Amino acid sequence: MQPYIFPYIGYFQLVHASDVFISLENVSFIKQGWINRNKVILNGSPTLFTVPLLKASSNREICQTRIHPDLYSKWQKGFIKSVHQSYSKSINFNSFFFQLKDLLEREYEFINDLALDSIKICMEYLGISSKIYQSSSIEVAAELKGSQRILKFCEKLRASDYINHPGGKDLYSKESFKTNGIDLHFIKSANTPYTQMSQTFHSNLSILDAIFNCSKNELEVLLRNYELV
Repeated sequence: MQPYIFPYIGYFQLVHASDVFISLENVSFIKQGWINRNKVILNGSPTLFTVPLLKASSNREICQTRIHPDLYSKWQKGFIKSVHQSYSKSINFNSFFFQLKDLLEREYEFINDLALDSIKICMEYLGISSKIYQSSSIEVAAELKGSQRILKFCEKLRASDYINHPGGKDLYSKESFKTNGIDLHFIKSANTPYTQMSQTFHSNLSILDAIFNCSKNELEVLLRNYELV
């Protein structure tokens, strides 16, 4: 999967289900996607947060997409303040807030590095031990696209199974993967409500919302609430 900034619980279920996870960073940046933005509860409502980028373009790879050097500092200070105001009374606030603050106050040039580090600190908090590879570190011919690229990754890492997001059902064939010695699976996540800082439950928010509001036991239940089909 592409590296997303503090992605939703389903992203971490995919990582949890895998022994090895590949952060797909040397592909085109997706404008208006989830690479540099997500949603949290602010003032009782789901609110979009967006890391400011410098001349983001779908003609540039994710690993070449820069964070805006002038706007980022102001954004991160405002975001940290908003999170503090909205989640300071949540049960897990002190357990994770300072890790979040420390991460956002580091200096990053490229969005993929910030996004991947956001995933890693959440994995550590959630107790996920899957190994992470960055796609740019795996030698695969640039002309390979789609399933051929995925199969080459599997070959390089000697994988027997490949797990994909449900959206991949329209792109990848189980028969085609089986022909190449790979069992293809799709993850099916359950939408499990949990206590939020709002009157009604809102699904698919950033993992930050679940981390702040759920105990470690509740997070473990959320993390394992999926099946492979």
